[in-house]
Amino acid sequence: MITSAMSRQLEGLSRISAERRDSSLSCIRMAADEMFGQPGYSAVSVEQLASHAGVTRKTFYKHFSGKPGVGLDWAKRRCSVVFDQWLRLKDGDAGDPAWVKAWIEELLDYYQDNSEIRSLSFLSLEEPAFGDWLHQQILDMIEELGTTIPRFNIPSNAADANLRVGRAVLMFSQLMEQCSRYALGRSRFKREILILLLWERFQA
Repeated sequence: MITSAMSRQLEGLSRISAERRDSSLSCIRMAADEMFGQPGYSAVSVEQLASHAGVTRKTFYKHFSGKPGVGLDWAKRRCSVVFDQWLRLKDGDAGDPAWVKAWIEELLDYYQDNSEIRSLSFLSLEEPAFGDWLHQQILDMIEELGTTIPRFNIPSNAADANLRVGRAVLMFSQLMEQCSRYALGRSRFKREILILLLWERFQA
């Protein structure tokens, strides 16, 4: 028979255990924030993350199945680093070719100069689990851009809605991939050619 005193003791132990789990998760997330910025996602191992967080490998795996899991968790928390720059399209004249070209140039610089962006770029190119999440983010971004940019304002009841959304998703996916490759030094094109190609893709 469990007495009220024993019940209170069990509740207390349960609370302590939950607090410890929350604390260890926070430590792992803080370590990811620090290490995925510098030296970067690709250079960090689970062992290094756990050590930096002050937790054991066993504790790490209680929270995440592996490095891709903590990487995706980090990406979800840091996604504004990427998408705020893309959403600058709302603030300019997306119908002005000169403005769009200048925005693309800024975008490439932003991808190349930001260490967190480079880690996110590596995730987008190398980790399959990142793809589904990124696809949904692009859909959300298109919907938000549609509030101010007519070409992205696609009524769900339009006869060609799926086709138009598909074209927009494909365009942004290709632009993001090329920006990611540029940030990681994997682009097959010189900067001036890449800017022209991305500009033409956006205008299509």
